Amino acid sequence: MGNAHRGFSARIGDGDLRLLRIFCTVAERGGFSTAESELQMGLPAISRAIRDLEVRLGLRLCRRGRSGFALTKDGQQVQAASLQLLADLERFELGIRSLRAELCGAIAIGIVDTLITDEAFRIPTLLKTFKTRHPEIQINLTVRTSNLIEQAVIDGSLDAGLIVGRRRIRQLVHRLLYRETSHLYCSAGHPLVRHHGDAIRVEHLSECDFVGYTAVSEIGRLRTGPAFRRTALVDHMEAAAILIGTDCFIGYLPDHYAEAMAPRARFIRLLEDDFAFHSDVELVTRRGPGSPVLAAFLAQLDAWTSRASSPDA
Repeated sequence: MGNAHRGFSARIGDGDLRLLRIFCTVAERGGFSTAESELQMGLPAISRAIRDLEVRLGLRLCRRGRSGFALTKDGQQVQAASLQLLADLERFELGIRSLRAELCGAIAIGIVDTLITDEAFRIPTLLKTFKTRHPEIQINLTVRTSNLIEQAVIDGSLDAGLIVGRRRIRQLVHRLLYRETSHLYCSAGHPLVRHHGDAIRVEHLSECDFVGYTAVSEIGRLRTGPAFRRTALVDHMEAAAILIGTDCFIGYLPDHYAEAMAPRARFIRLLEDDFAFHSDVELVTRRGPGSPVLAAFLAQLDAWTSRASSPDA
């Protein structure tokens, strides 16, 4: 199909937007079959839509076959441009609707998992206040890892994200909300507890299977530590808690989450004076002007955090 653009006039119609939305879903889900449920379309219809888009643009967007699904370089560029176009279109629609006396529209927020158990930042209370003040606003909430939230805020598919801060990204505005403390945990049935009881020492940990996070180097944050035998990887804290609860692994959990799970999971904090680290929980937004709905949310957040940090709160 090559790079010929003769079939594309660069004028976008409603039909083109439909095809681009289908393509973006397929690309995000990593294939035709995995996009069926979200699109509510059968494989033949999805395949036909992607083929029609390729003909319309004069570009080969993806490879599919026995070797699996993969975007071409042109497909990657079209996906990035499409996400930007669709996000800009949604912001335009929200901006027009928000000209009414009652603020309305939608806000898409990504959050890392387990924040619901953290008393330091009650996200349900914040969202309740925001929804009560602006009842016409639709709140779209998704749970993802910090790196996926950052990318989604950059490309415009999310308006804001609550993440565990690790780095500063030029395209984003970072707002520090509070600091979260994590410790090393095992379960009450772990061999460490059975064999050593209250006499667990640092050198005993090197005998244990350790569950790590794909996006975080916990050991790098510590001054000292044994050579942990990392035999499992997870991308969510709840997944780590599940593995720790098998009595086979040790791993890091936020203290608020481990304490909230204590009646069921019986997590044991290990050597708390030696193994602890602090993480900055941040809100990120894309640099530049946002929608009126996002502006209202940020104003609500600023007011809420100011009250929470007040000595009289």
